[in-house]
Amino acid sequence: MKARGMTTKLELKGLLVDAYGGFADKRYKKVENDATFIVDDRGRGDYDARGLLFLWFCQMFAFVDEADSVQLRLINGVPQSDAVSQWYAEHGADEQTSSSLYTVEIDVTPDNIDDLPDLASRFAAIIKRRYDERAYKYVVPRTCDSLMRFHGVLSKAWR
Repeated sequence: MKARGMTTKLELKGLLVDAYGGFADKRYKKVENDATFIVDDRGRGDYDARGLLFLWFCQMFAFVDEADSVQLRLINGVPQSDAVSQWYAEHGADEQTSSSLYTVEIDVTPDNIDDLPDLASRFAAIIKRRYDERAYKYVVPRTCDSLMRFHGVLSKAWR
């Protein structure tokens, strides 16, 4: 099945390369490579003195499966609430928790891409009321912004 606006998987990956400055692993240069993209808009201020991402940071990665299927993976500092968990359940997202890692995998397609703003608004609702995690003051708006940017990039491809 072909994506609506894109004709090939390579064109979709090319759009992501342009939007996010390349693959997560900077050794990959060719669009033909099947590699992951970092889509969380991280910057220099998101790393500690050792050069590691802060533990509270919500890492976001995307992997292009096909021209009409992208896997979005959220790792570690993912904002959590009952409404967010409900969204995951309704959309078949895969939540996994290990001893020190929390991961959510979401399959994004042209059919469900417009559900991402709803997830972003559920994230944003967390800081409109009292919350337990102090880092949410910083994590939630950044995660929302990154999710909306990702939605915009894919919307260009699939419209």
